[in-house]
Amino acid sequence: MQNEITSSISDYLTELERQYETGFAREHTYRPALQQLLAAMLSHLIVSNEPARQACGAPDLILLRKEDTIPVSFVEAKDIDDPDLTGRKANQEQFDRYKRSLDNIIFTDYLDFLRYEKWQHSGNDVHINEAQYFGHVPPETWEFSIGGYQPAQKWLKDRKGRKLTYNDISHYQRIIRALKETGNIMLEVDEAMG
Repeated sequence: MQNEITSSISDYLTELERQYETGFAREHTYRPALQQLLAAMLSHLIVSNEPARQACGAPDLILLRKEDTIPVSFVEAKDIDDPDLTGRKANQEQFDRYKRSLDNIIFTDYLDFLRYEKWQHSGNDVHINEAQYFGHVPPETWEFSIGGYQPAQKWLKDRKGRKLTYNDISHYQRIIRALKETGNIMLEVDEAMG
């Protein structure tokens, strides 16, 4: 599997270079290579170029779960070496519009990839959209890792695109309490061990 990914990345970079060296390549020229790379690396997803227009605009690619075609992310591609990949200047209006409307979007210039997730942690809150959030989630609980697995983040990622039920919300709150308590117990053990 690792060799296939390495080969896919190598093929991708070779195609970008081949197109770039013509001197005629532009943003859209590289998109088939990106679509092919993403499809190879994310075989559990459907990668679609030029998807149907969204209310916020027309991102270049959409990533859909194969089993139910629920969108998991969008991709907005700019030309190689775009000077505003962070969206602070010429791309600001478009990028801000996408960030307000889409739960997960990747901005790329085909070489650098910046991922934005709407339900990011800020302060002690985990925002799942502009109006709703889980409060009282300390950063150490949000980042808490068990064998490289971050339960507070993984649980939400697994439910991306679904409406959370009352039972889902209650369950997530129990997860947060359990993670907080686990962290506290670990601190007590560390202190006792000196």
